[in-house]
Amino acid sequence: MTPRKNTAVAEAPVSAVDDIEIIWEEPTPRGRPSKMVDWEPILAPLVDHPKRWAVVRTLPTVAQASSAAVTLRKKHESFEFAARSTADDESAKGRLFARFVGEPSN
Repeated sequence: MTPRKNTAVAEAPVSAVDDIEIIWEEPTPRGRPSKMVDWEPILAPLVDHPKRWAVVRTLPTVAQASSAAVTLRKKHESFEFAARSTADDESAKGRLFARFVGEPSN
C-alpha cells in the first residue's frame, strides 16, 4: 500500500503498515466549543414542572443520548435523565429526557 495524504485532515501525515492506514495526528481537545452545551438555561424551566419529563435534546444516536444522560446525572443531582430511541431501525436517533426531582443544588 502506498502512503497517501488524507484529504479529510489537513496536513496529517499518513503511513501504512500491513495494509492498515495510520494517520498521525494529535487528538482533538476535549470539550470543543462547538460540542459544549450550557445546560443551565435548558434545565431551568423544568424546575417549574417537577417530576414532569421533557425531551431536552435529540442526538444522532441513542448511544450519544445515553452517554449524555450519564454525564448529566453526575453534574445535576436534582434532575433525572433518560435516553430513548426514536425508532426501531438503524435510522433511529437518540432522545435525551430530563425531569426535575428535587431541590436545586446551589
